[in-house]
Amino acid sequence: MPNDVESVRHTLMGRVFLAQLILIAAITILIGAATVWNIGAFWFAFAGGILGGSIALIKRIECGNASQLDRVFRSWYGLLMPLLYGGVMAIIAYGFFMAQILSGEGGGGLLTTNLFPSFTDLEGERVTAMAFRNMRPKTLQDLGKLLIWCFLAGYSERFIVNILGRMEQVSTPAGSTEDDN
Repeated sequence: MPNDVESVRHTLMGRVFLAQLILIAAITILIGAATVWNIGAFWFAFAGGILGGSIALIKRIECGNASQLDRVFRSWYGLLMPLLYGGVMAIIAYGFFMAQILSGEGGGGLLTTNLFPSFTDLEGERVTAMAFRNMRPKTLQDLGKLLIWCFLAGYSERFIVNILGRMEQVSTPAGSTEDDN
């Protein structure tokens, strides 16, 4: 690793920029493919989470000390893991929205707001991984909401973790512990 922290920052920013260019190219291809084939919002959600993770990584690189930068600089894994993690968190968010766990029908979910996307009803369709992947937001506004929330899920490491924690609090009866089972 170079001795100069600014040199390390510059190198890492170049790597993140390269990853973002590849992501933008993949999104462009995805948009083209979506106009030809029946591609649902799943892959757009994943890409939004990766983009959010890359922006958060840039923030960490700009503010990181030498030891933090050293961990990221030593391997591509240190650079790519936050991006993959962001994509995975976005897919978990996608599942929350699709299942209406957060908003629920008639506001019966974990949080009551109209800020979450609604999805088309696939009643009668077999439950398969492809059906999960091909779910579609009801409107263009719902697609926008989905992409913003998936970006946020990738950007903020605590977003999905906090939702899971809140779900755990709601599902555990007052006065009991998990060890009571």
